[in-house]
Amino acid sequence: APLSYEQVISDFYDAAGEELAAHLDAGRDVAVICEGDPFFYGSYMYLHDRLAERYEAEVVPGVCSMLGGASVLGAPLVYRNQSLSVLSGVLPQEDLKRRLADADAAVIMKLGRNFPKVRQVLEELGLAGRALYVERATMANQKIVPLDQVEPMSSPYFSLIIVPGERWQG
Repeated sequence: APLSYEQVISDFYDAAGEELAAHLDAGRDVAVICEGDPFFYGSYMYLHDRLAERYEAEVVPGVCSMLGGASVLGAPLVYRNQSLSVLSGVLPQEDLKRRLADADAAVIMKLGRNFPKVRQVLEELGLAGRALYVERATMANQKIVPLDQVEPMSSPYFSLIIVPGERWQG
């Protein structure tokens, strides 16, 4: 049977971790550069899980994409006592719908080919008018597009939707 996607990725991180371990065992310093914050949907965390118990690790925080996205969109995420839900677009449609319906504010990550499903859920819940879409937030090729103008199958990996909390009139 062919390997599952999860097994292929796990094998990749195992091999990469062992390669880094060989450099560390040889007394070299190693740096892993990543986009955003290493511990917020960051690929580095899979290496960290494999190496941090054996080697000293210093993790430098970064600006995660949802905060960069909120900034470039000029959209405060949450006000006062509101709660923020960070959701994966990979969730099954009914799970996504339930979680969004219960959220004060939300950020939906991992859009890509999941974009049509996510947009449909936002429309069904009456949230599409509040939802903001950005591709590659804070990068040189950043693109802000009205939700209803996004080509359904053109949403890249580095894209997200923010549904800001209702504005506080205080």
